[in-house]
Amino acid sequence: MSIPLFSMASDRFLEAYGSMGILSGLVQVVYLGTAFWLGTRLVLRARRSRELPELLLGLHLLLALGLGYVLVSAGVVVAELSDDPPRHVIAPLLALGYAITIAGLTATLLFTRQVFHPDGRLGWALALGAAAAMGSGWLAYGASGGFSQGTFESLEARLLMGSMVLANGWVAVEPLRYYRRMRRRVRLGLAEPIVTDRFLLWGLGSLARVLMVLLGPISEHALRNSTGDWHAAIPGVTLAAASILGLGTSLCFWNTFEPSAPYRRWVAARYAPLLASAAAAKSKSSPIS
Repeated sequence: MSIPLFSMASDRFLEAYGSMGILSGLVQVVYLGTAFWLGTRLVLRARRSRELPELLLGLHLLLALGLGYVLVSAGVVVAELSDDPPRHVIAPLLALGYAITIAGLTATLLFTRQVFHPDGRLGWALALGAAAAMGSGWLAYGASGGFSQGTFESLEARLLMGSMVLANGWVAVEPLRYYRRMRRRVRLGLAEPIVTDRFLLWGLGSLARVLMVLLGPISEHALRNSTGDWHAAIPGVTLAAASILGLGTSLCFWNTFEPSAPYRRWVAARYAPLLASAAAAKSKSSPIS
């Protein structure tokens, strides 16, 4: 009995997403593998070093990008591929998936506060405010019955999605702002290019996450307001976009924590003119012996 059911699910999947679904599935495996691998490494590293920032980042990767993403995606896929979606299956998947995602985002909000606003009240206000907004959105969405439907058109759904976008947005803005400061230090010979570029990667990866959160509501809106060939193409386009963003996030986060040799060479080549200019300026400013 399980084989016919699997065959039917496969047929529905191919019908909805086409051949793009297979390639996108492989990309999703890479994305999730990166999240679980890096998250586990950071948590283990934090266990040895007793450093809170590493633990918070590890939890963010494991919960928000890993387990929470798996559960939410499973709930959405079940809803989309079923003629009569089983509410008793979709509701717990989405409720637990979003709760775990919020927990992971809260961890990275606390990390962002500690790293970029360690002494001020603004960091605490932003982190706790964003976490409270996500928690309120989750409660409101659940109370409205949204978890059993998996749609994004209600006010409660917009509150939940909007709060998650704001949380990811702040997590992206802070490292990008710091990257600009670090780049000026590179010009003065006070910062390493590879360290500076990691702030850029973390910010870009977080921006990709913002777009991934927005994909669901945008796709649903497009489906409700389209017909014909474009309507049929929307699921495949959405899956392709999610895969591209997921792959970009994976590359950014992987090279943030485990910079590869090609990436190191690329950074060295990018910063070579800047370092040469800094060296020339320093040479001109030095007194002649």
